[in-house]
Amino acid sequence: VLEQFAARCDDGAIDALTPLFAAEDDLLPPLLCVRGMTATLAKKVVATASSEYVIFLLSKIWSLRGELGAHPQGAPFLEPAFLADLSIPFDRLPYAPPMDESRYPKVWFGCARILGVDVREAVQDLIVWDWRFPADGFDFSETWAHTKYLASYDDEKALEGLTKKIASVETPNVVYGLLFDLVTTPVVSQGAKAIVESYRDDPRETDVGITGAPRVPVGEKVEGLLERL
Repeated sequence: VLEQFAARCDDGAIDALTPLFAAEDDLLPPLLCVRGMTATLAKKVVATASSEYVIFLLSKIWSLRGELGAHPQGAPFLEPAFLADLSIPFDRLPYAPPMDESRYPKVWFGCARILGVDVREAVQDLIVWDWRFPADGFDFSETWAHTKYLASYDDEKALEGLTKKIASVETPNVVYGLLFDLVTTPVVSQGAKAIVESYRDDPRETDVGITGAPRVPVGEKVEGLLERL
């Protein structure tokens, strides 16, 4: 299957490759098997890959890098040569998100950051910052994904933009969602952490949408976020 579809890099290839990563009889494939498959796909990617295929591939790379890096026993399987293989897509693929709503920017920048690939210069002339996106639609916002990536390097303009955007949001649940997303990225800078800390005493109450369920202040939830850092 890898031989037949790894270099096709289109939506049809996604359909053929997805079962290789899926559970069979309630058992996921061994992690080192996923490691080998993912590296193979990364090395065979072509510049004409469809946007959905790019999301598929970079999601697999991001997930694998995160899982291996989360445990001490994973370190031996993250040798420099292997990480270089995982980074190949950023050498071959142009940054080309679709025009409609898509997770492409989120996955592109998140994967680049967890691999330590610096794409700032490569994309700086391709993105127009537009803060008019709905705050509860941040998952699909190129501006949010790009700015969050820049903020992970403590970029002052990015930190300022994030601060203003979050401050403009009135709905407590959405405020918390933005803060949660800000600290669940691969790298949380001191500047990004400071933004989250500034909401430590926010009394606005969030809810889970269930009648009778306790409402929790944003500040209390922020304390939980900070404990993870």
